[in-house]
Amino acid sequence: MKRLSLIALLFVATQVAAQQDFSKVEITAQKLSDTVYMLTGAGGNIGLSIGEDAVLMVDDQFAPLTPKIQEAIAKLTPKPVKFLVNTHWHFDHTGGNENFAGAGAIIVAHENVRKRMSTEGVIEFLGMKFKAEPRAALPSITFARDTTFNVNGDELFVQHVSNAHTDGDAIVHFRKSNVIHMGDTFFNKLYPFIDSTATCWRPFRAGSRSRSGRAGRSRRSSTPSPPPSLTRPGARASSMRSASSRCSTRARRRSDGAAVSRRIAVLTSGGDAPGMNAAVRAVTRGALAKGWEVFGVRNGYAGLLGDAIEPLAARDVGGIVQQGGTMLGSARSPEFAEAAGRATALRNLARRGIEALVVIGGNGSQTGSNSLAREGFAVVGVPSTIDNDLYGTDVSIGPDTAVNITLEAIDRLRTTASSHQRAFAVETMGRDCGYIALMAGLAGGAEVIALPESEITPAEVAERLRAAYKRGKTHAIVVIAEGARCGVRELMQHYEKEKASIGFELRVTRLGHVVRGGAPTAADRVLATRLGGAAVDCLERGEKGVLVGLNCNAIASSPLAEIAGRMRPADRGLLELARVMAI
Repeated sequence: MKRLSLIALLFVATQVAAQQDFSKVEITAQKLSDTVYMLTGAGGNIGLSIGEDAVLMVDDQFAPLTPKIQEAIAKLTPKPVKFLVNTHWHFDHTGGNENFAGAGAIIVAHENVRKRMSTEGVIEFLGMKFKAEPRAALPSITFARDTTFNVNGDELFVQHVSNAHTDGDAIVHFRKSNVIHMGDTFFNKLYPFIDSTATCWRPFRAGSRSRSGRAGRSRRSSTPSPPPSLTRPGARASSMRSASSRCSTRARRRSDGAAVSRRIAVLTSGGDAPGMNAAVRAVTRGALAKGWEVFGVRNGYAGLLGDAIEPLAARDVGGIVQQGGTMLGSARSPEFAEAAGRATALRNLARRGIEALVVIGGNGSQTGSNSLAREGFAVVGVPSTIDNDLYGTDVSIGPDTAVNITLEAIDRLRTTASSHQRAFAVETMGRDCGYIALMAGLAGGAEVIALPESEITPAEVAERLRAAYKRGKTHAIVVIAEGARCGVRELMQHYEKEKASIGFELRVTRLGHVVRGGAPTAADRVLATRLGGAAVDCLERGEKGVLVGLNCNAIASSPLAEIAGRMRPADRGLLELARVMAI
């Protein structure tokens, strides 16, 4: 690995920047782990994370070197750079920003990096002046303290280091790969190089004071003769102790998971389901109990795109556990299905330093979760859909309430049906999955149950009603899921032709969205609380890209990639049981 010294760096910086002759510069790559590489050329070394998810690059050297850097990357992967992290603002680390942004990269840096690049600057020590960078070169996502990328099977923790080389320095810790990119906060065998005003570079000398009045002594412990094997950007974390005790100690504390402040967000998406509020409450208070900050996203994925993100405190989620619907709201967002929409969502999250997201919702919502997980963001899904059609859990939040509301309607209709010797066709919700109709019909003793998963025809329904009448029944109940092939309209059309022979007078009741409303049952509240708390625990363990669920009454997690886009049908075997019970 190539070693750099302060003198060598200054020579390269001044000579290359002045002469603009990069024709002889060679970009070489060195593999540091299964997914992490280091590129060396002119200026600050480049870190690369390459894998199935995306290509993430740390720093980009000088602008004229962009084609050579891209060529070197192309030898490692055909994928373009998707994320570009700047460790600070100096020209040999951000020179290629505009080029890579033009190629589609999203630039991420500390908020002070954007401020410095947006204004004119002077590096007196080098006798160089700089104009404000064009808008395209500026970081589009900034953070105040830290941010995290979960990409290519690794966790990249990007942490601001104050009072260092500049006022916008960040170190990048590739936790799984055990690699730290130090930017310019460390120089091999030399004292730190301090730009005390962020516009004037000054070589640091032991015992001197910076312009801010802080004694340079505080940095002396970070520089005593580092080991020869240590190089600035690709330094192994295990070698960092003697070179930068302050930074490496902070990284180890975070890796050990001890009392680390994190920022997470929670949203509800898709159709509302009773119990969603209980889940929001559980996520919020579970995270607050760990000392984390929690943000609520209004109106689902649309709120992520619209930046409708607000802090949540314990009192904000008080008194909602018994309420139906969702206090955060929900809305459709077709834009989120597009890559540009998700990029906007990620920028909004990163701007607040939010490093993880809990998504409470059903099939479509968890497909969206999986999309974010593929982008490298930490996501945990919580199943909430009255259709109970998600894989990865035996039961979701909401269907118990929905089934009981439907069952109550069936029980009430049975009373009047028996009084007048009528049959009632009760349509409940279930466009693609007939879980509600199946369970309510079985519990309510329905004579016929029609589901999207079944092939029953109007003629078969009429025949069963006719047989029930002949057996001496005083009433009959038909429960129909709204998405059944034998729908209410088809059934009534057939009935008008055959009503003389059926015996029963047939009436129709459509429950519609009544099924979604009302206070959640105790079962849904308890399940929502358990799953919401489990989602936070997953994030604390570093587990992401999963759905938490209840399997055999035990909390378990399943990869979102195995769940997204799949719908679990209702158990058709129970239809036969319902038919037998109706004799």
